[in-house]
Parts: sequence; structure tokens; C-alpha cells
Amino acid sequence: MDVLPQENKEPMLVVKDLHVSFAVMAGKVEAVNGVSFSLEKGKILGIVGESGSGKSVTNYSILQILDKNGHIDSGSIRFEGKELIGMPEKELREIRGNRIAMIFQDPMSGLNPVYTIGNQLIEAIRTHDKKISKKQAFDASVEMLRKVGFNEPEKRMKQYPFELSGGMLQRAMIAMALVMKPDLLIADEPTTALDVTIQAQILDLLKDLQKEYGMGIIMITHDLGVIAQICDEVDVMYAGRIVERGTADEIFYHPAHEYTKGLLASVPTLEEKELNPIKGNPVNLLDLPKGCAFAPRCAKCMEICLKEYPDEIGVGPTHRVSCFEEVRKLTEEGIIDPMLPPQGKKPTKAPSPTSKKFEKILTKGLETGKEEKNV
Repeated sequence: MDVLPQENKEPMLVVKDLHVSFAVMAGKVEAVNGVSFSLEKGKILGIVGESGSGKSVTNYSILQILDKNGHIDSGSIRFEGKELIGMPEKELREIRGNRIAMIFQDPMSGLNPVYTIGNQLIEAIRTHDKKISKKQAFDASVEMLRKVGFNEPEKRMKQYPFELSGGMLQRAMIAMALVMKPDLLIADEPTTALDVTIQAQILDLLKDLQKEYGMGIIMITHDLGVIAQICDEVDVMYAGRIVERGTADEIFYHPAHEYTKGLLASVPTLEEKELNPIKGNPVNLLDLPKGCAFAPRCAKCMEICLKEYPDEIGVGPTHRVSCFEEVRKLTEEGIIDPMLPPQGKKPTKAPSPTSKKFEKILTKGLETGKEEKNV
């Protein structure tokens, strides 16, 4: 009997070449500049970077909950094969909270202070399932509060947000996000305001619930410790771009981008040594440089870094980076040839301007870039 070939099923979430901007009085803020990533169901993706790198804006775009002055300029966001950009608001409401849920960074601003925890949980259920009775919604809410670690959940249902501690509020937010058992959970720095003990409990809770429901999770954070504990894959963002991506082990043990190395060097350790923070300030998104946005802060900046943005190259089966310093190293080792066209692009008759410039830089060394950067 002939076996029919299986179709290549795309990942649960596919974000491709996403561009998002905000109109402000000073001009146009390019918050997200060509971000692409995907997430399989049952996996946990970590997105890490400094404040202002575009982590939250990227994920707010998935749910289409940008501020009024925000606009998705181009790109594609596909969830289970359906395009979310341009989807009618009525259809989006069916997905928000039901299929894709979000844990916001500040639970006090995410919960309504004049309604009880129970009222808000029941509303979340009945908004998406109008056939369910108040009694059934109440029982489902109590069960979810119990799952996220509340003692006396029936009592907590009658309490207001201001009556709960920070850790309990965050648990209530997680309960509200998971009460409809979504396929995708977006957690926007859910442990930022918590002490390390509560933070560990919240992370363990998310891992347990993720295994129980088989959902995918996007974990947005600037805390590399959180990423190491929970994530399967990691995307490192800077100035609205993903500059490096790979498995958690590849990012932590074999970082390729100078920004990733700087983030790791900034993390406190048990060893008695001085922290080595990244020097300088994040780039102005109103006036992005022509080349690599990290170049002004990079100790290994070359002339080409100031003039051209590097193509993403593979440094391993699942490890990719956009960095000319890594291109230089791999070229010296004979692993890649910068005179060849990037992967997926057709060759040209003559080497690209980038290739010509890079060939000169390889000959001259690094000092040219440093001198121009300091001018």
C-alpha cells in the first residue's frame, strides 16, 4: 500500500519580517525592524534584551494591542495557519484570552482594582464561552486558583486585588491567563517585581502548567537567570532586531554576538569578581544608524559595522547570529567565504559592496572601525 507523504506543518506561531513603529512628536520611532521567529507547540521561547529593545512591542503586536500611535508597517504574524495582521476585530477577540493569553508585567495594572478576583476570572470565562453558567465558571475559577497555589481559593475569589501580596497577584494573573487553557501563553516579565523565592515558585508553576496543558510559552525578560531556568530556545534582541538566536545551551555556553557576551558578563555570579557592564547607552530609535545598532558600544567594532548591517549566518545547526566579528572569525578559520552571497540569495556577477568592504577590513584589521567610531 502506498503511503501518502505528510504535509510540512508550519509551527504554531510564525512571525516573519515584522516592522512596527510609533508616531511621536519628535518623529517616527522604529521599535521593531524586521523580526522573524517561530514557536512550536509545547516549546518555551525566551526573548531577552535591554529595556527598549522591542521585546514587549513584538509580542503586543501578536495580540494586536498596541497603543493608538503604534502601527504594524509590514510583515506577517501567523497563528495556527491564520494571518493575524488585518484580521477583523471580532475574530481577534475570539483568539485573545482564549487561544492566546498574556501575563502582563505589572499585575496591579492588569487587574481592575474595583472588582474582586472572582468577578474578573468569571468574566474571562463567560466572555469566551457564553453557554457556561455562573456556577460552572465559579467552580472553574476556584479550581484554577488552586492549581496556581492559592490556599482557600473560595475566600480569595471574594477579595480585591489590593488585598493580595505581589506574589499572590501574579498568581492571580497567571490563573486568569490560563483559565481558558490557551495554546499560547505570552509572559511579559512576570517575575520582575518579585523576590527570588517567589520568582522560583512562579517559574516552577509555569513549567508545570506548560507540561500539563502542552501549550507554547513566550517568555519576555531581561533576566538571563530566568531564561536559563525555563527556556528551550532563546532570541536576543537589540534595537528592534534579533541579533542572535539558538538553544539555551548555545546562547549561554557559546555566545557569538558581542551584545550577548556583554549581557552574560553583566550577570552577578558567586565568584568574587567585578561586574563588567556594557558601556554606553542604547541607540536612539528615532535615528537608527545605517550599520549595526550595537556598533557604537562594541569594543570590536570595525569600519564595516558602521556602514552595513550584517546578514544572519549559521554558526551551528540551530545557532544563528548577525555579527561581522563572527564573520571575521569564521573566515579566518576557513569555515565560511564572505565573498559568496548570503544563504538564500542568488549570486551576482561581481562581489557585493559589503563583500568588497569586508575583504579590505580583513586585511586592515580592526583599528579602522575603532578610529571612525571615536571621531
